[in-house]
Amino acid sequence: MSGKYDEVDPRVQWAMNVLDDEGQTYESQTERLLPGIMVGITPAFGNMLYNFTNKIPIHTNWMKAAITFPLGFGLYAAARNWKDGIRAENQAVMKHYIMTHPELFPEPKRVKYIDFIEPWRPVRY
Repeated sequence: MSGKYDEVDPRVQWAMNVLDDEGQTYESQTERLLPGIMVGITPAFGNMLYNFTNKIPIHTNWMKAAITFPLGFGLYAAARNWKDGIRAENQAVMKHYIMTHPELFPEPKRVKYIDFIEPWRPVRY
């Protein structure tokens, strides 16, 4: 941990370690780009459906639909950046609350998995 979290109370250091993602993103490029592409091509499919239901050639007005792709993708990108900003702000508020109220966040007791295993009892009907 570095920067503003160097002066963290030792009682909540465990929580800061849990919340630290170490600069890693856990999302593939496909997961990041595919929704934007889908939003971008939606007007093209809508145009094709409109043309099909009105019995006109499907590729009529395709240029208008092609122009809307960057608009749809840009709209998705703006919405995603807005949502990412909200998530970052929420994370910062949560870390600040934990750092200013360490008495409310005691370190959990470490428990081994074997302590949770119960003896097996067959259930017969």
